Amino acid sequence: MPDPASRFQPLGVDGPSLLCTSDRFAWKQTGWRGRPWEEALFYELHVGTFTREGTYTAAIEHLPGLAEIGFTAIELMPIAQFPGR
Repeated sequence: MPDPASRFQPLGVDGPSLLCTSDRFAWKQTGWRGRPWEEALFYELHVGTFTREGTYTAAIEHLPGLAEIGFTAIELMPIAQFPGR
């Protein structure tokens, strides 16, 4: 079964998930460790409908407004995920 939180689905959304690690990524902010989970309030962002332009660049200017409302995290939804290859 695919894991809904998977980072990698090499055979598509209906195939098995592949476990991958992010420890090889060159983080620029090495001292930042995130926020405590009890503070997490997620906003599920569909970039195609979040702004008139439907782009990541257009979404940037709206991020402070989400923080003002109280959101502390953003879940970016897939742009073009579909079953198949």
